[in-house]
Amino acid sequence: MPNYVHLVMGLYFALVSGLVIAYDLTTMSPRKRVRKSDNLLTSEVASVLGISQRTLLRRLAAGIWPEPMRDPENNYRMWRPIEVQQLREALERERQ
Repeated sequence: MPNYVHLVMGLYFALVSGLVIAYDLTTMSPRKRVRKSDNLLTSEVASVLGISQRTLLRRLAAGIWPEPMRDPENNYRMWRPIEVQQLREALERERQ
């Protein structure tokens, strides 16, 4: 039995045994996150580069690395694999 239920934008969010689960209001089935593309999340890029997410964001803010495009719907950074490869190469050159 859920400890907490909250309705937001057509989804029920339930806290069950410490886990938050989103249920679709129409089907009441658990909703799975579906990726729209092969773009990476900022946390995934930081992990691939072997640095913290905070370090990655600091370098972006300082202009050391270029900002990637942003998703117009949610303003999230859209990291393309080629951009990640370029950052990896720049990081390797920097470490030498």
